[in-house]
Amino acid sequence: MSIPWLNPLHNTLSQAFSQGKLHHAILLCGKRGVGKAVLAHNIVNALLCEAPNGLYACQRCKACLLQNAGNHPDRMLLSSENGIGVDEVREIGDFVVHSAQQGGRKAVIVEDAQQLTVSAANALLKTLEEPTKNRYLLLTCTDVSLLPATISSRCFKVNVDVTREQGETWLQENVRKYCSDSWHHLFASQPLLVSTWLEEGIDPDVKSLYDWAFGNVSTWPLAEMQRMLSKKADLKDAFCLFLLHRIKRQVEKSFDFSTSSEQTYEMSRFAEKLKTISGTNLALSLSLLQNVFNKPLN
Repeated sequence: MSIPWLNPLHNTLSQAFSQGKLHHAILLCGKRGVGKAVLAHNIVNALLCEAPNGLYACQRCKACLLQNAGNHPDRMLLSSENGIGVDEVREIGDFVVHSAQQGGRKAVIVEDAQQLTVSAANALLKTLEEPTKNRYLLLTCTDVSLLPATISSRCFKVNVDVTREQGETWLQENVRKYCSDSWHHLFASQPLLVSTWLEEGIDPDVKSLYDWAFGNVSTWPLAEMQRMLSKKADLKDAFCLFLLHRIKRQVEKSFDFSTSSEQTYEMSRFAEKLKTISGTNLALSLSLLQNVFNKPLN
């Protein structure tokens, strides 16, 4: 599936590769759903390809066939789904120092690098500081401010973003289940995330959260909301985004900065609890949030 907004970035990196100037560590930054991981995997495909055209894989050689089968021995992937702790990062150091089994390059992808623990980041720093020839590290990150400066400063940073127009067009042309809905405009700049939600069938949940966030707060079905938000972290993030936009609309209409500031503060606390405190009493947190958003605007 073609992702057109990645092409200029890929071409720039391909040119650097052809000139022998490709950095050994590349940090791809951008919101979820913009194609960072797709670009990272495409680059690694080409780095390990036996007959690449610049930084584009041939898709026919033995290395490409191994990669398509998911078992190339000189390719390593770390993702937040499996946890990115210090032990996993130390494996990178061991991986890069050993000879390539296919006799060429070796490459590592670290997805969602912002979730590295402090000790894991320190372990990764050693690999970044002492690069080995023909070894490449591709990191993806949703928020570079969450990465230690020691990590980000040693990488070549590439910003990956999508305009709303690009995202909307891509969804209309490539996603069969896509039919513009009320909440889509808030995620048009994250088209791959929308596509994933549609494929997983959770778009009705997103729509419900949107309707509740912008509707009558006093009638929130707290038990149903708790069940829904417990399903997936994506849904929690979407709900918080919807509430932020509700506040923005209120400010634009009423200029009630006092109440809106209180709502923003409580919503931020709610979002932080969801991310950092295990076993958060979701029902109680939603009830407190409901009370704040149910206050009349002055």
